[in-house]
Amino acid sequence: MIDLHSPIQILIRQIHGILRSPLQSIPSDSKPFIDQAFGLLKLEPVDSEETIRNRSELAYTLSSLLSATLDSSFFSYGLNILFQLGEVGEMLATAHLFQGQMPIETVVAQLSSYAPSLQLVVLNRFFLDPRGADPQYL
Repeated sequence: MIDLHSPIQILIRQIHGILRSPLQSIPSDSKPFIDQAFGLLKLEPVDSEETIRNRSELAYTLSSLLSATLDSSFFSYGLNILFQLGEVGEMLATAHLFQGQMPIETVVAQLSSYAPSLQLVVLNRFFLDPRGADPQYL
């Protein structure tokens, strides 16, 4: 059961509030809360059920923020966090990279900035299920 009074849950609710606000404020308003929640997650036991739930919830919340903005620096920031939030985060980040939300040049630049091991993770995730990808990436 999720402890709704835990600091991480409070921060995630704050991020949800930002998501319901005017779109232009999403990047600047949400970063401090995302950073704090992510920092707290790093302190939790990696394999506990609560940590896994919190990581997944933060990943889905961050994914919603990425869908609601076209700010390329926030997009890059969000993807970097998603890739560190476990399998759910990796799947969501890969989906964002290849759904056509950002110009292909931005996606190529983003991919080339990753370490080779992360590039392989991204491409493996992509080729596991390329449905829904923008055809220009195929």
